[in-house]
Amino acid sequence: MTIHVSSPKSCLFNAVLVPSFACLSVLFPAPANADMVSDGSDGPFHPLQNTVIDLAGQNVFNFTTITIPDGVKVSFINTIGSVPVYFLATDDIVIDGTLDASGGSSAGPGGYVGGLGGLDGAPGQPGFGPGGGYGGIYRHPGGGSSFATTGTETKIDGCLSEILPPAPPVPYEQDLFEGGSGGGGGGGGAYGVDGCKGGSGGGAVYLSTPWTISIEGNVYARGANGVNCYTSALCGIRGGPGGGGSGGMIRLSADTIILEPDGVLNCIGGKGGVRSLDATLTPYGGNGGYGYIAIKAPHLDLSGDILGALILNDCVVDFDNDADIDGVDASRMAANLDSVCLNYFAESFGRLY
Repeated sequence: MTIHVSSPKSCLFNAVLVPSFACLSVLFPAPANADMVSDGSDGPFHPLQNTVIDLAGQNVFNFTTITIPDGVKVSFINTIGSVPVYFLATDDIVIDGTLDASGGSSAGPGGYVGGLGGLDGAPGQPGFGPGGGYGGIYRHPGGGSSFATTGTETKIDGCLSEILPPAPPVPYEQDLFEGGSGGGGGGGGAYGVDGCKGGSGGGAVYLSTPWTISIEGNVYARGANGVNCYTSALCGIRGGPGGGGSGGMIRLSADTIILEPDGVLNCIGGKGGVRSLDATLTPYGGNGGYGYIAIKAPHLDLSGDILGALILNDCVVDFDNDADIDGVDASRMAANLDSVCLNYFAESFGRLY
């Protein structure tokens, strides 16, 4: 899909889930405009080996250039609290390797941790964050967390009698910049059997330069899986697995943003935890929802994969998630005029707006 737009139009925000958004080119004659500009005080960033950055003392980095070579992974830890990470540059940003702000044993930067499992029959703790998953009751798995999209409900087996719904999603707002929420903890079983912890949410990472961002590698802000509970096959003794953490948030701001065909922006949610000795390893905890990917630039060439809820220059571009603007989108647009940019649709159908 190629879209040529003569002038941008301000509009309200909405989120669209785009599993694979390919071959999008949007051209604006607007000047370079990065939302946040580096002062260059941290010099160039060009790691030659895998690098883990401790955000305890600093989470806003003012680089001159940012270059992550192929085969190099940059990740983060939060030793005090959980803060989003800002990677700012005065010149080009080139990511051929991997920039990873995903959740793991702890939340990604700016994200929220999962709820703890219940102890000895007690309910699991809800996941932290505005879309945190619900805690499971006695023996039940924890609920999936939500962020841009809603997580999934828990599954039931022969021992369970109640399905736990996912938490509600978090609406997009212009100043929203935080990581994903944690999954709910599983409920504890009898005889001292504990439930298992919910997965942590993905982090929030911001890349900004007044020039060009080029991505041929990966930028991740994925949610972590809920913890598995391999326990007794007896129903009363089982502990509930944890729900998955939601994906976090990726923000890109530059004059030109290029996502190469092999490039990936990924903020999917984690899977729910697996339950008992089931050989099929079915995840019974709820899955975490997708996070937000907000891309803002006058000049865009997006040919890679975008796995998340896409906000493109503050506008909805694809209502039915098929990576194409067509009649279906136009009909839905007619019912949602306050949440779309009409210029995208006009140009797509050969009309001026």
